[in-house]
Amino acid sequence: MISRVRRQIGLVVLALTLVGCGAPAASPQPAAAGRLYVASLRSSDVRVMDLATGVAGAPASSLFNPHEFVEAGGQVWVSNYRSAAVSRLAGDGTPATTYAVAGEPHGLAAVASIMAVTQGRRGSVALLDVDSGALRAEVITGGEPHAVVARDGLLYAVDAAGGQLVEIDAVAARVTRRVAVGETPESVDISPDGRQIATANARSGDVALVDRDGFTVRRLLVPGAPVRVAFSPDGMTLAVSLQDTGQVAMLDVRAGRLIGGIAAGARPDGLAFSGDGRWLYVALTGEQRVAVVDVRARRVTEHLMAGDGPSGLLWRPSPP
Repeated sequence: MISRVRRQIGLVVLALTLVGCGAPAASPQPAAAGRLYVASLRSSDVRVMDLATGVAGAPASSLFNPHEFVEAGGQVWVSNYRSAAVSRLAGDGTPATTYAVAGEPHGLAAVASIMAVTQGRRGSVALLDVDSGALRAEVITGGEPHAVVARDGLLYAVDAAGGQLVEIDAVAARVTRRVAVGETPESVDISPDGRQIATANARSGDVALVDRDGFTVRRLLVPGAPVRVAFSPDGMTLAVSLQDTGQVAMLDVRAGRLIGGIAAGARPDGLAFSGDGRWLYVALTGEQRVAVVDVRARRVTEHLMAGDGPSGLLWRPSPP
């Protein structure tokens, strides 16, 4: 709930109330249908899990430090943070084709036939051709672009060094707008209706909600270091990983207030909702597994085994 309003800095302070103990249920139900892609940083592998059966495929060796996923051109891609490359994945998660990308590639987003790759060390975003993997353009953003999302031909990247959200016209390959969002924004997501953008600001301990039309910002303090944000499929709820406290905060987007929290486990990181919004998957980098959260009950019901240091997650429907 909102505990007080700090008018002098324009922040809303949120107090977190934990719901559930984080222990798995005695007889867990299958965690919905679909496939869950899990990138594990330290073991450098990708696992593809069948959520209806709970069966995970054999870990597929990736390049060094696989980190983030995106679906582009009908296929799933992964960034390989320490290998200066991105990979197009086969169905079992093995790299089918790999393309060199400079500057420690991290965030991924797709716009039509363009795939955007953040290059933090170069202070730029690379725009690749989805079909060929060839570099089409490089947009200089400055700072340290870290994560990126896409909507309506536009890209929205967070600059972790400069504390900004940067809007990029993907076709024109140029920066169009900037706005300050907080200190060390680690991740970004965009609401399903495209009206709001959320950033997780780890160092300032808050979440920024940015109105996409006016580029105005609401900042909501959370009791921990937020590293990931994810909108629910209906856009009403924002899940926030608080890595230092082992919790996931659930925020009411419209009201801008806390509606609950979940004790997820050690060092929660990547987040992914199921397509129906019933389940939330949380990568636990401190436990080598993924917590499965019943969103309605706001508690962990089971765990899925992962590699060492699970981070990026991607939920996709089961293939026909």
